[in-house]
Formats: sequence, C-alpha cells, structure tokens
Amino acid sequence: ETLLLAGTRSEVQNLNALAQDERKQAGELGAESIRVDDVTYFVDDRVLFTQNHRAMGVLNGDRGWVKAISEDGRRMTVRLDTGAQVGFDTDAMRDFALGYASTTHKAQGSTSTSTYVLAGGSMQDRELSYVQASRARDKTVFFLTRLDVGDEMAQIAREMERSRQKEMAHTLIRKGSPDIDLDL
Repeated sequence: ETLLLAGTRSEVQNLNALAQDERKQAGELGAESIRVDDVTYFVDDRVLFTQNHRAMGVLNGDRGWVKAISEDGRRMTVRLDTGAQVGFDTDAMRDFALGYASTTHKAQGSTSTSTYVLAGGSMQDRELSYVQASRARDKTVFFLTRLDVGDEMAQIAREMERSRQKEMAHTLIRKGSPDIDLDL
C-alpha cells in the first residue's frame, strides 16, 4: 500500500538498498538469503518483476514478497500481490529486482494508499510530477535534496511547472513548425 518513487534507475537502486537495510535492521527479513548478480535477497523482501514470463504467470511490473529460498540457494518462491505463488530457478530467470521503490515511469497506472517521492534532478518536469503526485489515494510526500533545491524552493517549482511533453510530427506539420522540413 506504499510506493517509493524516483526519476532514475540509479536513485531507485539506492532507495531499494536503503529500504531493505531498514527492514533488515528492524528484524523484518528472514535469515535465508540468495545472491543474484550484485543483490542479496532475503525471505520477506519485496521484489518487482522486470519482464513478462507468461508461462509462470508473471508480467512485467508485477510485485510480490519472497516467501522461500531453497537450501541450495538456487530457487526462490514469491507470493505475488495477486495472491498467486511462483517458484523459479534464479540461474535461469533473473528478470526481477528489489521492489520497494520504482521509477515513476514504471509506476504509471499504479495506485497506493501513500506515495513517497524523491523529487528533483534532470528528470523532473510537469508530466513526471503529475504522475508522482497522482499515485496515492490518501497521501503523497515529496522529498528533495538540498543539492537539488538549495535554499530556495522556487527552482524545483519551476522544474515541476516546465513541460517536456512530446509532440507528434503531424501536429508540428499542422502548426507549420519551422523545425519540420517537408522537402525530403
């Protein structure tokens, strides 16, 4: 019921690591673990699938909780938010990541009770801000760094007002845009 959002995958990786560490320090993660690439996953970790695996019943963007890790450290069982349970060999299937946080783009269409947003940076604009602000039913909290904001909130407000909405070529042609050369 909570979403953590950021503009870039790098920020998401940092937020995921921080969230996992907080849960580990609080004793909320199991002792069993599995290392996949550069990430260690524990029982009760939150995961996000990053590719479709229809044969398993998993779609890109599905989230769930790690429920079991085999003794040999090769298989993981995840209970999806839908209630379904999937098991897989992590040597064969690696299309998942920690799922406490996600990019704003990945969260489009999601709804939660509360959303916490790491705002700022090069990705921040009106469209991204709108998606970030509209994911929660009850509460959205924006967090900013002093590096992004400085002592004034005016700059980040300008970034959040700036639109970078893309225009279709036929729209630009209809407007007679000087950027479109029709003499190909």
